[in-house]
Amino acid sequence: MPYIGHAPTNAGQFVLLDDIETAGSPGGTFNGILDTFNMKVSSVSVSPSADNLLIMLSGIVQETPGSYTVSGSTIVFDDAPETGMTFYGILMGQSASVGAGTVTAAEIAPGAVGSSELASTAVSAGSYTHSSITVDADGRLTSASSGSVSDVDVNISNLTARLPQITENVTIGDATDVTVTIAGGLVVNGTTTTVNSTTLQIDDKNIELAHSPSGSEGADASVDGGGITLKSSDSDKTITWVDADDAWTFNQHIFPSSNALDLGGASDPWRNIYTSDLHLTNERGSWTVIEEEDYLTLRNNKNDKVYKLVMEEIE
Repeated sequence: MPYIGHAPTNAGQFVLLDDIETAGSPGGTFNGILDTFNMKVSSVSVSPSADNLLIMLSGIVQETPGSYTVSGSTIVFDDAPETGMTFYGILMGQSASVGAGTVTAAEIAPGAVGSSELASTAVSAGSYTHSSITVDADGRLTSASSGSVSDVDVNISNLTARLPQITENVTIGDATDVTVTIAGGLVVNGTTTTVNSTTLQIDDKNIELAHSPSGSEGADASVDGGGITLKSSDSDKTITWVDADDAWTFNQHIFPSSNALDLGGASDPWRNIYTSDLHLTNERGSWTVIEEEDYLTLRNNKNDKVYKLVMEEIE
């Protein structure tokens, strides 16, 4: 029989439908109440056209749309099949006109398209690292190649080029007990260096303050006020260089750890001792030398008696 235009074509294999399923319940259940069922082929949902289905209930061919309608992968019977009826269904391909340029997914049998049916994109199978890929407008992968990440090596050249670009805070390690070791010297150029550590250990036995990177240190006046400050909410405890006095100044008392320690020594005595009242105490006695305007007195701190020193002018 001649046709004008495209002749009707059933594209795809004739396949047997699985036993239909009630919505949410596998296995067809005819009970005279349910009329809506799911259609599958090899456990994969299919969405055929009603015209491409051969449906029989208990051997009786059902017509469409008089006996059933199809919506997607669902078949709806006009009358709910009675209890005990059997189901038989064949999907007879899908009506398609290839010349029209459209073949929907429902018109292709499950598993019918494999690698041999797909056009080659000349992309070799394999594993690509730091890959560079190209995808065309149809979503096809058209090229792939392994790439590289620049500056992955931590060398002098890369560090010199990259570190100046860091403009935000940088954290090395995490909150766990991680040790960062710097094998060489460490130079920090900045206005403030903060060490948040409970214990600071330094192997060197000498600590230099006000050290100039150029090696040209300033005079005493330029380091005036330098020293060590122990922070305290009560008041800071300081050891400070005072240029005007040409001396170190302590703002707290200095106590020996025991009475077995000396101030100076026989070969290294203090040149002069400047003090107000002088207190002398040992295991036997306790005395205080008191300076009066024209004479000296001694107070026995054990009995509170005071004695005047008799002094003879020799010049």
